[in-house]
Amino acid sequence: DLSLASYVLEPVYSVPDVSSSATTKLFRSLANGIQQNAQVWINIWNWDDSTSIKSHMASNGTPLTNYRFFKNAGNSFWYRDCGPVAFYFGDNDFIALMDFEYYGGRPLDDKLPIQIGAQAGFPVYTTTIEYEGGNILVDGLGTLFTTDAVYSLNQDTYGLYYETNNTRGWTYQTKQSLTNQQVKDSLTHVMNLSRCVVLPQLQYDGGTGHIDL
Repeated sequence: DLSLASYVLEPVYSVPDVSSSATTKLFRSLANGIQQNAQVWINIWNWDDSTSIKSHMASNGTPLTNYRFFKNAGNSFWYRDCGPVAFYFGDNDFIALMDFEYYGGRPLDDKLPIQIGAQAGFPVYTTTIEYEGGNILVDGLGTLFTTDAVYSLNQDTYGLYYETNNTRGWTYQTKQSLTNQQVKDSLTHVMNLSRCVVLPQLQYDGGTGHIDL
């Protein structure tokens, strides 16, 4: 497979962006908006990073008041896609977390649901379905809206990549290729759906195929 032959795992680093950029302003607004109604969760790589983030938020008039920091290494910053998916269960609406398989080239991100679940004290249920949070839209009444990008993600047979000491520097897990019906049946089962609506992905969405676009 030519795509696998040319694959390279690059080293990753983390430095909190506390600049005045438009992206930082956006995430600052998101954090402040979330904490008005729920605890905002912020994942960092080093505990010292929390100091600069809290200082940045306060100096811009949006101090953190309802928050929790988690310390985990990662490959990206958009945890809507790779983070845990929460759901209610039982008569008392207990919270648990769903852990889907993430992009093959981001093994650190793929570990986040299990790590955050352990740190937050929530049970985690893992499935080998490759899926991203940005392609999940539920109505709370048993219906999932998603796009057919979830089908293509589960048609290949290679999974997560890991660094090794072999000649190419990495290896990957293999997985079973799934038919569209198997994917749909699996999502219906693990998410306890009464209806699974699969829509065609947008043609010009940057390549993600996500329903949130």
